[in-house]
Amino acid sequence: MGLLGYTDNEPSWEASNQQAGTAFLHQKAVLESIQRLRKQVDFLILSLHLGPNMRKRPTSEYRDLAHQFIDLGVDIIHGHSSHVFQGVEIYQNKVIFYDTGDLVDDYAIDPTLHNDRSFFFIVEINPKGIQKIRLIPTIISNFQVNIAKDPIKKAMFDEMQTLSKEFHTGPWTQNEELFIHL
Repeated sequence: MGLLGYTDNEPSWEASNQQAGTAFLHQKAVLESIQRLRKQVDFLILSLHLGPNMRKRPTSEYRDLAHQFIDLGVDIIHGHSSHVFQGVEIYQNKVIFYDTGDLVDDYAIDPTLHNDRSFFFIVEINPKGIQKIRLIPTIISNFQVNIAKDPIKKAMFDEMQTLSKEFHTGPWTQNEELFIHL
């Protein structure tokens, strides 16, 4: 299994031969890294801090880029930048989590966007590939992650299904968790 991670945030923090730092998202370098690592691993995850904050939907440029990365061999894209969860897309039987929201942070809670809500995103794989995705609803309270309960849980499930339907992702089943089977 391989993991690559990049950010479009704070270019001044970019690592170099002279200093430690982050892997800034230069599209050509990311594409080359994906192609190089794909030959060495049976499963590839790309973690991206990409896109504007506090948005419920990814930009069309982000969607196009995510599709390009999947087409090059990425199996899962783990997006995290907007501080709110966005929809899940199944593309070419691979998974794009455009944004997983915040697990724990110290941002003020936006009463409309609910940046205190997210999920544990669990992807079950086997040698044949991705089999199932489980989403366990979470809510941040007093800087702690807690499992969300009704009625918040139901509202989160409904919102995730609505956002994901825009990517033609479904069907979902739900009980205490959301599930999607590939």
